[in-house]
Amino acid sequence: MNSDRDKIWMLQFLMFGVLATFPRGVYSSYNIAEGKPASQSTTLSTWTADKAVDGVIGKDVTDGSCSSTVDHGYNLAWWSVNLEETSRIKTINVTYREQYPFRLSGFYLYVSNSSAKYSQPSSWHLCYHDDIMDPDILPSINQLRPCTVDGRYVIFYNKRPADNGPKNHQYYSTYDVNVELCEVQVYGCPVNTFGPTCSTTCHCGVGGCDPDTGLCDVTGCQPGWKGPSCSTGCGTGMFGENCWKKCHCAVPGCDRFSGTCGQAGCAVGYQGNACDQEYLNIM
Repeated sequence: MNSDRDKIWMLQFLMFGVLATFPRGVYSSYNIAEGKPASQSTTLSTWTADKAVDGVIGKDVTDGSCSSTVDHGYNLAWWSVNLEETSRIKTINVTYREQYPFRLSGFYLYVSNSSAKYSQPSSWHLCYHDDIMDPDILPSINQLRPCTVDGRYVIFYNKRPADNGPKNHQYYSTYDVNVELCEVQVYGCPVNTFGPTCSTTCHCGVGGCDPDTGLCDVTGCQPGWKGPSCSTGCGTGMFGENCWKKCHCAVPGCDRFSGTCGQAGCAVGYQGNACDQEYLNIM
C-alpha cells in the first residue's frame, strides 16, 4: 500500500512540475539563456547566479535550483545573464522564489549591451517595471514579459525603498533588498538567425529578422538571397539583391552574388561583368 501511495504521490508531483513550467510550445524561437554565464551583485550561501539558468524551474532556494543575493545590508541588487552574443529577444520569463512576492515587488527587467557590473540602469533598455502602487497587491512569482529588442545581457534589478512604495506584508522591508530567481528563460535568437534552434540564417538587406518567423524588419534581401526571410539562395541564372537580376552566361549559371560568369564568358548578344547587358551583333 505504501508503495502504491508513493507512486501516486510521485505522479502528482511530476504533473504539478510540468504544469508549473511556462509552455515552451508557445514559442518557435529558443531559450537562449539556458546554460549561459550568469552573475549577481552578491551571493547568499551556495545559491549562485547560474542556478537561475540551469534549465530546472525550482520553487525555493532550498531546492538547490534557485539563485539568491545576500538578504540584508544592501539597498539594491541585480542578477544578469550574458547571452554571449547580441541577440534578438522576444520574451523573457522569470520564475521568482515561491511565497516571496513581497521581495519581488518593485522589480525592473532590463536588456543591455553592457554588463550590469560595469554600467548603470540609465544606459539599459527597460523591458518592464513593477510599478503597482496599491499596497495590498503583490506581483505574481511567474512573470512573462514581452521585450522585442536586440541585446547581449538580460538584467533583473531591484532596490529599496521601491518606487512603488511599501507593501502591506509583515516581512516587507523598506531598506533591505535581495533577488531570488528560480529560473530565467529568454526566448529569441542571435541576431540574423531564426527558428526552433536558431539554426537558420536570414540575410536581410537592412536590419535583422524575427527570431520566430524569420521575416525581415525591412523588405529586401542581401545580394544572392530571396524570400520573406532572405534565407533561400538565388536559382540558376539569377543574382543580386532579391535575385531580381538575370545573367546570360555561355554556360548556364553565374555567381549568385555578383553575377560573374567565370571563364566561359557571356552568351552571344550579351556583355558586361555579369553578362546582363544586351548588345547588337551586326557581323
